Amino acid sequence: IPMTAKDTIASVISNYDCYMDNSNVWFISINDNDVTKLKAMAMVINSTIYSVFAKAKANPQQNDYFKFNKQFLIDVPFPTKIFENTDIIIKLSLLYDKINDLQNKYINLPSTLRIVVKSELQSTWEDIDSIVSEIYNLTEKEKTIINSIGRIDRVEIIGDIYE
Repeated sequence: IPMTAKDTIASVISNYDCYMDNSNVWFISINDNDVTKLKAMAMVINSTIYSVFAKAKANPQQNDYFKFNKQFLIDVPFPTKIFENTDIIIKLSLLYDKINDLQNKYINLPSTLRIVVKSELQSTWEDIDSIVSEIYNLTEKEKTIINSIGRIDRVEIIGDIYE
């Protein structure tokens, strides 16, 4: 998870030989290091809901960046009950894989052909937010407030990086 970013962004590294020194990221691990659970956790952290909660706790920086250091994110409510529900873990893990595949497809297409993949990516991000909203048991009013705050467009991030 990058410590300085415009939104919370999490990815999963399943290579246990990885060592990062002097980098501006931090790691989360779980007791059994189950990759499926880690992917589900990453999807929650990547959701609009979690991002809005995290920004409320984070240290604001210049140009709409936030410091998502451990001391700020530790207080963000995380729905640990997802680890009790295998169906939700699998669903979120599969969505993680789908997002990863679609992003790779998007990156490798010429910009004129990206529109179809962009639409599918945006729809998948909405699916993730819908599942995470259910996990957090948000009311319609709470969903409206969170969506009004929002997050940066995940597809636009990819375009900005690879254009």
